[in-house]
Amino acid sequence: MKKIIGVILFVILSANLSSAQILKPSLQVAVKGAYSSVLSHYEIKDEVSGIPGIQLEATYDINSQLGIYGNFGADFISAKNSTGRIDATTTYEQKTSTQLSGYGGPRFYFNIPMSPTKIFVDAGVGIYSTKLGDQNFTSTTTDPATTITASYSYVSQWGTNLGAGVNIAAGTNMIINLGAKYHFIFKKSDETVTRTLSTGTSNNFTGDIPEHSYIQFAAGIGYRFGL
Repeated sequence: MKKIIGVILFVILSANLSSAQILKPSLQVAVKGAYSSVLSHYEIKDEVSGIPGIQLEATYDINSQLGIYGNFGADFISAKNSTGRIDATTTYEQKTSTQLSGYGGPRFYFNIPMSPTKIFVDAGVGIYSTKLGDQNFTSTTTDPATTITASYSYVSQWGTNLGAGVNIAAGTNMIINLGAKYHFIFKKSDETVTRTLSTGTSNNFTGDIPEHSYIQFAAGIGYRFGL
């Protein structure tokens, strides 16, 4: 009987010590792979394939229920029709576009009793900058054929997001991070985009950049530093 009581007291003490450790502030850094699917605007959705990406995320956990995170990502956007023909003598090739994003916000944890696994929800706001991939136009009216490349400047828009996920302990300080996030990018009016041709000439185009949204799934591995 004394042994049973001793085991119970040991378990309770261990649980309390673990909880005390979790309450300490900590910093975790994770590297993640991501995959996104455009939900809207229809003009973008119909032209874009799936979007792979990479992310670096840092989270400062104030206590076991609350943290603040920052995420920096790069997404690579491929067109569904990356090649085509403009007319009988001219073809085009669309290179992969790039989106760079930086956002952050609060993260709220739901602790599972007697388990190092944590479920979380978060919200963020930040900047999403997109650069349309280079376009190659090849004309066969000359011999040899002539190719002109068009490059475009970055377009930056404000955006917000809501997400949920789970941190699974994979060792003393290692974690596996799984999550999903909904992003909404706000419309930007009267934005000027510069197109520069390989011939040396450039043109400016001014117009509205539409709002759009996408769902993103991410998975990665991180390391927790005790503070």
